[in-house]
Amino acid sequence: MKTNQTKNYVITDDTIKNIVCGILVLIFLIILIIVSELCYRNLILAPFIVLVPAILLSIKWSYILLHRGITNKPICTFSKDGIIIPNYFKSNQLLKYQSIHNIRVISTNPQFVDILIHSDAVNHPSKNLHLRLHYPFKKELLQENIFKFTNACSNFKLKFVIEEHENSEK
Repeated sequence: MKTNQTKNYVITDDTIKNIVCGILVLIFLIILIIVSELCYRNLILAPFIVLVPAILLSIKWSYILLHRGITNKPICTFSKDGIIIPNYFKSNQLLKYQSIHNIRVISTNPQFVDILIHSDAVNHPSKNLHLRLHYPFKKELLQENIFKFTNACSNFKLKFVIEEHENSEK
């Protein structure tokens, strides 16, 4: 019995990194709440006005990072219809293969790789979607996932370019 299914390529994220970063943002959030309470009690309103948006952004990013770490959501998934990018507040974004013009895999640092997907389906004015593969606690996964990503691009006949830039800081 033959099945005519295409293989899904899943590019996973470093769960330990996301949980550690989420906990650090939560600690930062607690510090911001304490400082804003002290400013509010002493009627120092200028720092309080700046701290309120910082608290809201800290809540958002701690949720995103902890949710990524706990649920082990992938960075992207290559399916038969297109590339699925998870979104944390809306439904997942599907970039159909026909709408993708090119993909740039940019390696500037041995610890991470940036991926720019140029597509008409992206809402950003530059029409580029930025993905970052960063694995500080699982460094062996970086090369494995770069290979998996480029292999998936080749299998689905997507144009991609790998750019390696030398680090000028020494």
